[in-house]
Amino acid sequence: MIKLLRKSLILTFTALVVFNAAFSVAMAETSTDTWVKMIGSLDSDITEQKSVVSELSAHVPSMIKIFDRRMHKAQNRLDQLKMLRGLAKRSPWSYRTVLMQLDDVEAYIENAKASLIIEKNRLKKLKKILMFFLRYILKVRLQIKNLLSC
Repeated sequence: MIKLLRKSLILTFTALVVFNAAFSVAMAETSTDTWVKMIGSLDSDITEQKSVVSELSAHVPSMIKIFDRRMHKAQNRLDQLKMLRGLAKRSPWSYRTVLMQLDDVEAYIENAKASLIIEKNRLKKLKKILMFFLRYILKVRLQIKNLLSC
């Protein structure tokens, strides 16, 4: 009975050693595959971000023209409002007209500002994503360099 238990224990231990050796070889292959997949996904992410940046770069001149036109229009309206205020006497009706025009100009500026803030936030987000990818790429390069030097 003890011999049978001893033989089964030795057989189990041998099986564990063989399984562990096979598993470590499989893990080495898996880590190589993992690195290849990581680099492939980084390449695809970089390509995607590059397309977003190039698309945004293509739209920048038109965005600048739109925002310049809005700013010019707001400046013209403010100049008109200044002239209206100067022409208006101190009567309540002229004062109300100036206030209504001022509210209208403020609403126009807030509307133009909202779309500008949206674009600004989009650019901040894109910058943040690109900086993350750059840091990650540098980290992966360093790890690959360390693995290759070993």
